[in-house]
Amino acid sequence: MVQNAIYKNLPFELDELLKIIQDKLKAQSNDVKLMLIKWIETLHSLTNVDISRSVPLFLNIFLELLNKDVKHPVSQAVVSQLKLF
Repeated sequence: MVQNAIYKNLPFELDELLKIIQDKLKAQSNDVKLMLIKWIETLHSLTNVDISRSVPLFLNIFLELLNKDVKHPVSQAVVSQLKLF
């Protein structure tokens, strides 16, 4: 959906989406956190979308998630994502 909007030059508010993702990463559900990390990974993989300026928005949240349990799937997803940046 996002990829189609970008490639078809449809109106797409990247900053707004990133703010929503940032806010929702604070959710209690680990499934939600994993899904949102996948969204960040997908956005990062799109060649014509630059989310590098938004990395500081996620960095503190990612570090907080890492502090909880390094072996947890959410922490492992965070480490994988950080390696991509």
